Order: sequence, then C-alpha cells, then structure tokens
Amino acid sequence: GSEMCIRDRLGCYHPHNPWRCVGVAFNNSSSNLEGVAFDGADRVLPDVAYLQDVQSYSTSGGTPGSANNYHTRTLGSVRGNTWFIKDLTSSEFTLIPGTYYVFGAFPMYYCNAHTSRLYDITNSAVIIQAQTAYGSAAYNGQTHSLLRGMFKIESDTQYKVQYGANSFYNNSLGLGFNTNNSTLGDSIYGMIEIIKLR
Repeated sequence: GSEMCIRDRLGCYHPHNPWRCVGVAFNNSSSNLEGVAFDGADRVLPDVAYLQDVQSYSTSGGTPGSANNYHTRTLGSVRGNTWFIKDLTSSEFTLIPGTYYVFGAFPMYYCNAHTSRLYDITNSAVIIQAQTAYGSAAYNGQTHSLLRGMFKIESDTQYKVQYGANSFYNNSLGLGFNTNNSTLGDSIYGMIEIIKLR
C-alpha cells in the first residue's frame, strides 16, 4: 500500500502502530524467533477498541459528583474491533482473558486538582491510577487526566473508569465543554483506548 514502512532484519515496522511488526520478532525469554500473534479464534493481535462518551454538539459533559470522592465516568460508545469487550452496560465494561494496554483521557473544568483511575469491579481493586491534572477554578481552566498502563487477566473481568477532584463546578460543563457548533461535530468527553496484546 501507500503507508510508510521501515524495514530491518525483523521485517516491516509500521510507525502508525508501534505494536505491530509484519515479519518475525524475538521471544523475550529466549533467542527463538516467533511469528505474528493469534488469539484462539485466529484473530491477529494486537487489536484495538475505543470506549467513549460521545454527545451531540450542544450537549455538555455533565455535572460532576461531590468533591474528594470517586465517581463513575460515562462511557457509552464502543468503536473499533470490539470482539474482546464482552459487555458494556451503564459505563461498566467486561474484558475477556488476555494481556491489555490501555490509554485514556478524561477532561474536567473548574475543579482544581483532579485525577482518574481504572477500577476492577470484579476483584474490588484499583488497576491503574491516572496522572493528576489541574483545572484552575480561579481562571476557568479545563485539563485532562491521562491514564495509561498494562495488565493481564485470567478470566472475564468487569471494569469502570472513575474520576475525582478537589472541588467541582456545579454545572453541566464540569465534565467538559461541548463543541457548541454543528459544523464541529459531536462532543467527545471521556475516552479510553484498549489494546489487546495477547
């Protein structure tokens, strides 16, 4: 195709997807060479899905919950290759067994310090704590808390994304500003990218 490809002794590396290399790769535990990874249904791995809070151009992100507590972040739209996401109900999603890398971004407005986390509902555990961000309540600031990490599960596991802040804007703009113009398209607030590696 027309995409750029960088070739070396290991095959063809695709810059747009650093997880994928067409050719062979070294096994981390030995000098043996191994080919492309497959799941049990012969799907090529890694594979990617996106969970997002997608609203109309005129709909704001929503009114935050109380300060200094964690609350569930809305995730209602599933995009990409979603075969490894078993369920998404009321912003809670279930992943099948495997190894995953996730990246998420979650905006808050006028809240001072805020953060987010990936919470394992099945086992009542915090899996990934996101970076702390700061959206000034004095200067009308909006920033994103960024979440990234890798984990492995041996059985179906249910998760949710939670957010918390030092203070909150008691208004529907508190969880993010809308685009406010139909030409600019939908307003997308919280989002998490889920990559199934194995």
